[in-house]
Amino acid sequence: MLLNVKSSELSEVAAKMGPNDVFIKGANAIDPFGAAGILLGGVGGGTIGAVWGHLTTNGVTTVIPVGLEKLVPISLDGIVTRIGKNRVDTALDVKCGMMVVQGAVITEMEAFKELFGVDVLPIGGGGIDGAEGCKVFLLDGPEDAIESTLKLIKKIKGEPKLKTKIS
Repeated sequence: MLLNVKSSELSEVAAKMGPNDVFIKGANAIDPFGAAGILLGGVGGGTIGAVWGHLTTNGVTTVIPVGLEKLVPISLDGIVTRIGKNRVDTALDVKCGMMVVQGAVITEMEAFKELFGVDVLPIGGGGIDGAEGCKVFLLDGPEDAIESTLKLIKKIKGEPKLKTKIS
C-alpha cells in the first residue's frame, strides 16, 4: 500500500512501520563514500527529524533517491558538526543543520542499472538554456538495453519543471 501522509501525521505513521515497509526520502547531498545528507531547516528537523528514530528502531527499509547533481566532493560526516541554525552566522535563506542518513542510495547510476541493465558513467554536467544542473552520462551495455534506455530518456526529456503546491 502506498501512503501519502500529511506532515503532521508522519511520526504517528512511522511509529507503526516495520521491516516489511519502505520509506522513501530524497536527499540534499551525497558524498563519494555513499553517505546521504538531508538538510534540517524545519522545526524538530522537518520530515526526517520526525521519523528517523522510528525508522531505525523498527528496521524500516529506507530508499534515498538522489541525483548526482547533489554529489559533494567531501565527506558529509565532516561537515555536519560545522553547520546548524545556531552555528552559522549568516545564510542567504534558511539556516539549517544536516543529518547523515543510511539507506539504499539510488542515483541515476543504480536506477539505470536496475531498470535497463546498463552501466552508467557520469562524464560531465551543467550548461545553459535549460541544461543547468544537468548530468551527461555514458551508457555501456547490450545494444537492446541501450536502445530501451534511450527510448525512455527521449520520452521524458523536456518534461515541465516540477512546481511546489502549497496547501
